[in-house]
Amino acid sequence: QLPGTQSVLPVNTVAALMGIPVIIYVIFKNRADDL
Repeated sequence: QLPGTQSVLPVNTVAALMGIPVIIYVIFKNRADDL
């Protein structure tokens, strides 16, 4: 096993961290379209 496998972040946590920038991008994109 690779070192540090016991401290791997949960999949949902990784997905949330990856999703935050996408959500922010979509919000700003929608605001720009409204302007």
